[in-house]
Amino acid sequence: MEWTPAKLRYLLAFHTLNLQNDQGSSVRCIDIAIHLGISRASSSRMLTQFVEDGILTNSGKSGFQLTELGLRETEHYYAQFESLYHLFCDKLGLSDFDARECAVNLITSLPDNIAEDLRSKCQQFLQLSLPSQS
Repeated sequence: MEWTPAKLRYLLAFHTLNLQNDQGSSVRCIDIAIHLGISRASSSRMLTQFVEDGILTNSGKSGFQLTELGLRETEHYYAQFESLYHLFCDKLGLSDFDARECAVNLITSLPDNIAEDLRSKCQQFLQLSLPSQS
């Protein structure tokens, strides 16, 4: 599956909402729509696409859950996103929105191996720039 910026935004929103709930619980279509500030219809279309792609299962009225593939993809992309987001927001002073957009667009435009190397270097940089604890 090719991850576009839009798909990755949905996946990250799903992950965020899943963490806010008990992990493994269902996330409803309306929750994604509210979180992203989009229509319920748009949310429904993308989540249905994720079901077709094997990322989510539809539990009916209770919502959607990650499949094993979805969990692997989420963990992989969230690790990259988190490192880049903190670099852009905390170290470079970008706004929350701009840091998120830059991280999402960078992740989806780079080959996986380069994005993973960048994530690793960001983590090293963030750890080196932390104040020492005495």
